[in-house]
Amino acid sequence: MKEKNKSCRWVPLALAGLALLGSPNQSQAQVTAQNPQTFDSGIGSWVTWNGWGLQFPVTWDALDALNDPASGSLRFDVPYTGAAGEQLMTFGTLANRWGWDGGVVVNCVGNFKNIVLDLRVDPATAPTVNNNYGPLEIGLTTDGWGQVYLTNYTLPLSVTNWTHLVVPIDTTKAGVEKANGFFIKMWSNGAYTNTMSFNVDNVWLQPITNEPPPPPPAMSLEKAIPGLNLIAAGSGQYDRENIRTINPEYSWVGKGSTPVSYSFTISSYPGTNNPGFEVHTYLIPVPYDSINGPGTIGTGSAPDWDQTNCIFMELQNQANGSANWTFRWKTNAIPDGNGTYYSEPLSILNEPSGPLGTWTLTFLNNTSVTMKSPSGVTTNFEFSADKLAGYVDSGGVALPLYYYVGGKAQQNNNLGLSAVVSNVKVQGVGTPIDQNFVKDYPLDSSIWELAANNPGGVQMVPTNGVAWVHWTLPDAGYALQSNSVIIGKGWNENGLPVVQLSSGKKMLIHTSDLPGTAAGYYRMIKRPFTKLQVLMPGETSAPGTATGKTGTPNAQAVGVPFDVVVNAVDDTWHLIGLAANDEIAISSSDANFPAVNNATLVAGTKSFNVSFGTDGNFTITATDVTDGTKTANTGSSTQVNP
Repeated sequence: MKEKNKSCRWVPLALAGLALLGSPNQSQAQVTAQNPQTFDSGIGSWVTWNGWGLQFPVTWDALDALNDPASGSLRFDVPYTGAAGEQLMTFGTLANRWGWDGGVVVNCVGNFKNIVLDLRVDPATAPTVNNNYGPLEIGLTTDGWGQVYLTNYTLPLSVTNWTHLVVPIDTTKAGVEKANGFFIKMWSNGAYTNTMSFNVDNVWLQPITNEPPPPPPAMSLEKAIPGLNLIAAGSGQYDRENIRTINPEYSWVGKGSTPVSYSFTISSYPGTNNPGFEVHTYLIPVPYDSINGPGTIGTGSAPDWDQTNCIFMELQNQANGSANWTFRWKTNAIPDGNGTYYSEPLSILNEPSGPLGTWTLTFLNNTSVTMKSPSGVTTNFEFSADKLAGYVDSGGVALPLYYYVGGKAQQNNNLGLSAVVSNVKVQGVGTPIDQNFVKDYPLDSSIWELAANNPGGVQMVPTNGVAWVHWTLPDAGYALQSNSVIIGKGWNENGLPVVQLSSGKKMLIHTSDLPGTAAGYYRMIKRPFTKLQVLMPGETSAPGTATGKTGTPNAQAVGVPFDVVVNAVDDTWHLIGLAANDEIAISSSDANFPAVNNATLVAGTKSFNVSFGTDGNFTITATDVTDGTKTANTGSSTQVNP
């Protein structure tokens, strides 16, 4: 294995028997984006995000930030009315065509440093109730329908003149290595009471020039806590990471004098330096219509926002070491909003000792409610009949009801942190739950299903989970390796699943994964991109082997298209991944091979749709057009039938 400038250092950490090693950085390949976007004659790819926020047309305006009579700008006329849940979400792609089509995907790490744009609010727009023009969020869209939030800039009254905004790109955030466009977002929160009109011009992804490459990933270890780990894994502070019951049979209504209780036990929580982290439970009824009957609620991660009825139990840690547990609710409310929760909480229970322990919500009957903290602090209140109306049908019969358990960061400085739930109980219903997440591994799929915003946000850690190995971003081209000794051969990649965080990654190490019985060492190694790999249909990548692949090419037919995969790899056929974005040319030993357009690797790989023009046995060759020092690769000979 080739290792450039390998100068590792040993970092001892608190977890006995485990250590981390660092490695130096390498240079990044340059990629050119299609920008700036000056809107000379039209809006290009910019549209409002269908299904998210207010819907309105983005239009072209002859008003130009540089007073160029031959150019113009984007015009936004957002029809705010004053409702708390109103928001705008609009985006445009680097390819300047609609959607996440992968037309242009760039790696910002080492290549781009800022999003730059000019903005002007129409002076006819009335300020918000806060005497400004509201909080504008600007960021990157990513390949795969994602977003990277980069700033939340409150627009001052002075922006009625053209204002030049420079938004730094934080390269430690997940997704910046696969950007394909920009977004502009604003949540009104009821602060706007009329239409907001503004113009945007000269949107530019500003390149890095003569600046040092980013540092290598920093590594750390964290003790693994067995149980249901609720991780703030995404880039959004309000991303919900939940599990929910598969069956909606957990309503408290109509049980007579039999109490129905919902409880969960917390075994680990962020400390006082990270207040506001949230663990929550939702009680979500299936909506009922007197004409159409029961409806559906889908499997989204934010039913507290999406649905018209929700009981929302919010647990948050406090900076003084205590914890608040709040009963929030909405009944027959307008969906896509949560103003009721924060204007009218029915009860707030404070636990001086903090969030650890068992929290229990009990309905003594349909409307009498008790909340109990881990130390036994209680409060009682009434969930009145008018509030109950959203949880029963027209005859007063209980609606089917789902039970959710989840968490979210709530504050930006809590991104990447987690809480651990060790036990959940629902008692007094037809099918009780008594789930011990420490002993019952994996997650019981007969009871629970995921309803998470991010795939890595819910993790079950078994009792043999030893530690989480963390590393920071950017990590393009790096690989995590382990060894039982600090010096010597035996460094290997274990291939364990990686959890993507907003500004890093982490991997769970089990007892059986430890590289040695007495000690284990971990390091990040950056693999150099040295050559290409061609995989024909029927072949699979096999890093570390002599040929780098297994399998036999499937026979093809003349004129019938198929996909061939080209990978960027190192000398031992390991995929380089996100660091490789070179332009690739495809050719063949078939003299009648139809021409194939050059294309750029995305995250180190690209599928090319090709076909043969002659029967016989032929090969396909991939060549790096961007960098001639990368070794071309000819794929396996493939039989072509008439």
